Amino acid sequence: MYLEHFGFREEPFRMTPDPAFFFPSKQHRAAVAGLIYLVEFRKGFGIMTGGIGTGKTMLCRILLSRLGDDTRTALVVHPPRKRGDLLQAIMDEFEIPDSGGGTYKRIERIQRYLIEQLNSGQNVVLIIDEAQHLDSTVLEEVRMLSNMETEKEKILQIILVGQEELRDKMASDVLYQLRQRVVVNCHLEPFSFNDTCEYIQHRVDVAGLPGVEIFDLDAVHRIHEFSGGVPRLINAACDRALLAEYAQRNGHVTAETTQSVLMEFERLNVAAGANGNGKKMALATR
Repeated sequence: MYLEHFGFREEPFRMTPDPAFFFPSKQHRAAVAGLIYLVEFRKGFGIMTGGIGTGKTMLCRILLSRLGDDTRTALVVHPPRKRGDLLQAIMDEFEIPDSGGGTYKRIERIQRYLIEQLNSGQNVVLIIDEAQHLDSTVLEEVRMLSNMETEKEKILQIILVGQEELRDKMASDVLYQLRQRVVVNCHLEPFSFNDTCEYIQHRVDVAGLPGVEIFDLDAVHRIHEFSGGVPRLINAACDRALLAEYAQRNGHVTAETTQSVLMEFERLNVAAGANGNGKKMALATR
């Protein structure tokens, strides 16, 4: 609704992880570099963690977009939690035929597939998202997969992606052997205030207004305080603020309008909490 009013070519703060809007903060650049190193040098096993909305899905998309044609990839977005089902999901993603059998038969078939890919010059990458939901027995299957290697290199590169609970889970004694295999371990923190300023301007630039400062500095301060530096919440706040200024036919986002929008966010969350549906409403508005 507000695109033509402000002169945007496209929505600057959409909630989907569009690689075209990737903001290369220092920590995000380091994470991408580490994961590409892991894959290209066949180092085997890596972990990426971060709070909800800190950009993990975006980084997965960036990583996949930067891998060459000599790399086969599989992304398991919602991994099953039952022992054996994860292996089946991996086989489905790589289109490996399943002729029945238990865990070791599945691992044998995956290994055969990986050797075939190695012999044809292909690298193989497995990304498991929402990995904080996997229990120790399923993660033990991941450890068994991480054992697949030649004398010189790993034949399967595994990246676990998850929320902060995954870090706690990996620190347990039960997963000591798996933890030993971690070569790249990156964690995404919320943005600093300076990062928030640059992030907002970056998205405005990419959306078609390079160098145009749509948001007053005080408005950015309020957005940063509200969001805690979490990109997803920054996007939600900025989008609503632009819509509110459009309704008033203003040409830039002021602190007053921003504060009014953020207060409405809070009212919605409080009301949802009173109705016993606080979590759902918080996610919907953030």
